[in-house]
Amino acid sequence: QLAQFGAKARVEVGSAYRLTVSHRTDAAMAMTSHRNGKRSVMISDTMMQQFTSDEIETTIAHEIGHHLHHDSRWGTLVRAMLIIIRIYLALIALYWLMGLVGIRSIADTAGIPLFTLLMLIIGLMLLPIQSGFSRWRERMADQYALKVTGKPQVFASNMIKFANQSFYEANPDWLTRLTLSHPSYKERITMAERYTEELETQDGRWRLS
Repeated sequence: QLAQFGAKARVEVGSAYRLTVSHRTDAAMAMTSHRNGKRSVMISDTMMQQFTSDEIETTIAHEIGHHLHHDSRWGTLVRAMLIIIRIYLALIALYWLMGLVGIRSIADTAGIPLFTLLMLIIGLMLLPIQSGFSRWRERMADQYALKVTGKPQVFASNMIKFANQSFYEANPDWLTRLTLSHPSYKERITMAERYTEELETQDGRWRLS
């Protein structure tokens, strides 16, 4: 089935591995890696026990979507840029606060605790940007999985199962959503439902024509 999916997605799947994690957790997981120009797929034994073959295919499609979109590289680049911005803003804030707290210069070691505090505060302020970028890439991977598999009902079933395993609420408040690296489960299920409606509309137009 993985070979068939790879052909449909135009991605060469080199090998598949079964990860034994059931002795540590009940949570299901899947991931992919890139080796010698081919993609290796790793599926936990918990996922094989709890999910159907179609659901596993949809999950793998999502992970392959990340690889095709180079999300690992983009994520590293964005995190590096945000670290540089944090340091820059923290140094500016430290410069303006030096006189108020009795620090003689930027190089004064007495300013290290304040600089650390400023880095923490600015990091919290920038967190919605990093989380927002991550959610955007996750949506792209979701859209890829829906498009390449054409199984929105299966995708929604996946999200329901993952939600039941997760500590996160399926529909958190707006403030919590700002800090999440993934769209909420309700958002992802709604995306699948809209995709189903689009498919039905396209089928209807085809029949009318």
